[in-house]
Amino acid sequence: GYVRNVNGTTILLAYILVIILLLINLFITLKKEKTVDENLSLFSYQKKALDMWIEKYRINGLLLMDELFGGKEEIILEFCKRMKEYHLPWVAEMRVEMASRKVLEAMKEAGCTHLQFGLESMSTKVLKDMNKQIIQSQIAQALKDSYDLKIHVFGNYIFGAEAEDRESFLET
Repeated sequence: GYVRNVNGTTILLAYILVIILLLINLFITLKKEKTVDENLSLFSYQKKALDMWIEKYRINGLLLMDELFGGKEEIILEFCKRMKEYHLPWVAEMRVEMASRKVLEAMKEAGCTHLQFGLESMSTKVLKDMNKQIIQSQIAQALKDSYDLKIHVFGNYIFGAEAEDRESFLET
């Protein structure tokens, strides 16, 4: 389908998806076994493509739908440093355990307006059963810091887990 941006220029939705796919491709290649230098060198290639798409199609925002986005703090910080120059609002998925105050501040400064966390449950029992490797205090801190920085948050919850009962449901 077609989308109209604020200037009235018609662009194909497919082109926006290409930008998203380029960024997803970048983060998929940012594997933990690579060094930070190897990972950061990938930005050079991606930046040229992103520059071209933003200019040619007047992209006015980005949506990063990739759970690997929040894999390494150094990569997030470098991404934020490089995104600042675009002055674009962007939205990302992120794991709670990567949402330190330092990272969230960098994301906000770089234009991040919304974050989506996989919160799943506020029950310790259910989180352990799901092997989430997070605790309630981490969730609470990530939410507090996000709200303090005025980053809007979407939370994904899972109801009906094996370990869930009425009490754990009400905790959430």
